[in-house]
Amino acid sequence: MSLQASQSVPFLAAARAESHATRSAIEAPRVLVAILTPALAPAAERAARASCALCGAPDGGVLDALREAAIQAVDTFTEEAARRFV
Repeated sequence: MSLQASQSVPFLAAARAESHATRSAIEAPRVLVAILTPALAPAAERAARASCALCGAPDGGVLDALREAAIQAVDTFTEEAARRFV
């Protein structure tokens, strides 16, 4: 293994660990919502997917659009939850 390749191994391991932590931070609440309030599962799924889509943005313009979509998805989820519980 070259020096450059050996230096990338810790970076990849750290990136993988961060990815798992991020996924868990999003997926655990989504699954909990799906179990406890199945009617909110679709809105929770849309919010989670919109949040995850931010990672794939190829540039700032797309990131801005994805960010707005994620905000809207979370707002929609919150509004649906509020209607259900208020």
